[in-house]
Amino acid sequence: MTIAILATGDELIHGDTLNTTSQKIATSLSQAGFSMGAHLCCGDKHDELVSGIQYLYAHFDALILTGGLGPTSDDRTRFALADVLKIDLVEFESAKEHIEQRLRKHSLLDDYGQRQQALFPSQGTLFPNPNGTALGCGFVHHQKSFVMLPGPPAECMPMFEEYALPYLKSHSVTSEKVCLKWRLIHVPEGPIAFKLEDLLKDIPCVVGYRLDKPYLEVKVRCKREQQGKVREVVEPLLKPHIADEPHV
Repeated sequence: MTIAILATGDELIHGDTLNTTSQKIATSLSQAGFSMGAHLCCGDKHDELVSGIQYLYAHFDALILTGGLGPTSDDRTRFALADVLKIDLVEFESAKEHIEQRLRKHSLLDDYGQRQQALFPSQGTLFPNPNGTALGCGFVHHQKSFVMLPGPPAECMPMFEEYALPYLKSHSVTSEKVCLKWRLIHVPEGPIAFKLEDLLKDIPCVVGYRLDKPYLEVKVRCKREQQGKVREVVEPLLKPHIADEPHV
């Protein structure tokens, strides 16, 4: 199961807002054992959304979409997704009631812009949002999982952690692989990489590096049953330079 994230919003691609949400979601998913495939960011135009969704739908097993679920005319995520998947959106009574309650609480009047937030795929499982009007949703279509989340981090992240992540765990298969990490200090990237990859050449795994001065993070992704062998092979090389203990 490989997951992709599509973050939507003109404010993201224009640089007005930093997209920290995708990074936090990816970290949680990786720690939960999911394999991450891609991060993509697009604007609010319908054709941009459609193109982004089509690409990710064709290449990955699950898709998380953030943003574009609000009440305004540029909130088009649900409509673009429905167009790509060729499915209908239906009005959920529970979503409508939630929106009306939120509006009454803040002494606001209902209108169509708010009502569009009650539209979701008929097979969807709705995610509560105690922090706003836009509910989230999870559903499966042609054996692929989809999660729709509101854009504002104060709404998106609590919904993801409490509802979307458990939904994905119950509807998806987590990876059989683990990612071992070592943080090294005072060691050049090139020479250590050459020696490390030579040691691992007979073990099926993927090696990666991340420079975070003064540290160098070494990552080895392998099957769970291979992690003992990987540690046995690489730790004698890395031990003199390790700044902390390896972790998964």
